[in-house]
Amino acid sequence: MNFEIVAVAAILVSFSGMASIAIRKATEIKNLPDKKDFLNAGKIRERAKETFSVFTKEKAVSFENFLHKFLLRSRVFFLKADNQTSNWLQKLREKSEKRKVDMDDYWKDIKKSVKVSTKSKAKKIVAVKSSDAEEIKP
Repeated sequence: MNFEIVAVAAILVSFSGMASIAIRKATEIKNLPDKKDFLNAGKIRERAKETFSVFTKEKAVSFENFLHKFLLRSRVFFLKADNQTSNWLQKLREKSEKRKVDMDDYWKDIKKSVKVSTKSKAKKIVAVKSSDAEEIKP
């Protein structure tokens, strides 16, 4: 409810300010000349056409130069960005290859340790069987 009161007060103050400005400027508005005398539309159009035609003839070449430079610079920028991304991709490929080699070594180490442990277990089993056989003989 407080926000509504503040909003209404702001609207009233704004409206009263606009009204006071309009009242002060009313005499100047009454003294303005008629529209036909105030602005001559025909002369303005002719002058605008002349200015625009001169502007387009002079600026057409500079716009083409601007466009050419802009396109060249944007091409260089995108080529640099493409080169940078290709460098990043190359580094990622190298890292993944290195990890792949490391993982291969990891699995080879596991296979070796499994082979060594099974050989030692087999020797123990043979030793145990031979000792059991000696005990059974008597």
